[in-house]
Amino acid sequence: MTGRTHKRVSVGCAYLVCILAYCLKPFGFEIAKLCDYYVILAVCVEFCKEGTLFPDLDHAWQSVKEKTVVSRLVNVLIHILRGKHRSRITHSWDLALLAGAGYFAATYWLLNGSDYYMLWLTTGAGFFAGWWTHLLADMLTSDGVYICFWMKNRVSFVPKSLFGFKFNTGGEWEDFVYKMATVFEWLFCIVALVVPIVRYVMERFGT
Repeated sequence: MTGRTHKRVSVGCAYLVCILAYCLKPFGFEIAKLCDYYVILAVCVEFCKEGTLFPDLDHAWQSVKEKTVVSRLVNVLIHILRGKHRSRITHSWDLALLAGAGYFAATYWLLNGSDYYMLWLTTGAGFFAGWWTHLLADMLTSDGVYICFWMKNRVSFVPKSLFGFKFNTGGEWEDFVYKMATVFEWLFCIVALVVPIVRYVMERFGT
């Protein structure tokens, strides 16, 4: 998938993550004020955008669209480790999930109860939601991604072609995925904005 589709998929996921976090309160995710929720929502969405672009920093530097100091450092590190586009370093599920698990475990054990806990929890939720949805979106193309680091072949949800229709990046299939992702992004956005207000009103004025 191209960058615009990855952003649509990941931002929709960021709204969904915030809805679930607000309702289920995992890792001690507790919001005292309604205004704090919307700050957290904005932070989560922004870091989700960064997370979804992270795997594609394995491109050659000339092909990286958002050229910043951080993206340059990450790009250099990936290539020092002999990574290339859709290589195992950035496009394998086991490494992505392990990195997320390590981050959240460290955040919980080191920062739980501190003033910085919610900030680190939110930024991590956004970033890793972006990374994981990037992999999910790439599995909707015929190239696919690696399930495990040591696997020889990548895995995809779709075939290379079906009755002449190609499930490749940049074609009609991606246009369809982009449009569907846009619909769900708007749906989750509305729910993420409205649900806390409805819940607040019911708790404050309900009988």
